[in-house]
Amino acid sequence: MAGFRCDGHTGYAAQGADIVCSAVSALTQAAANGITEVLKLPAAVEAQDASFYVMLDRSVMGEPLEKAQIILQTMALGLRSIADTYGDYIKIFEREV
Repeated sequence: MAGFRCDGHTGYAAQGADIVCSAVSALTQAAANGITEVLKLPAAVEAQDASFYVMLDRSVMGEPLEKAQIILQTMALGLRSIADTYGDYIKIFEREV
């Protein structure tokens, strides 16, 4: 399985002016679009309030999974870069499933 989940608000600034939230949203939405629209892979995608969830279907294996993992690793790299600067406002938890 491969995917991600984002929860909560960053609290960096007021809604509409929160650059940390905007950066996280841009990276996660781009990753979701890359997986579902560019690679055309089946994935569960859910967005509710301050939560965004993307999980590849269990049927995705081999080269398609490797391509999706490249997108996810790139997203994670970008998120870690944001956390390096704004660590008080973003926490990253990574786990293997």
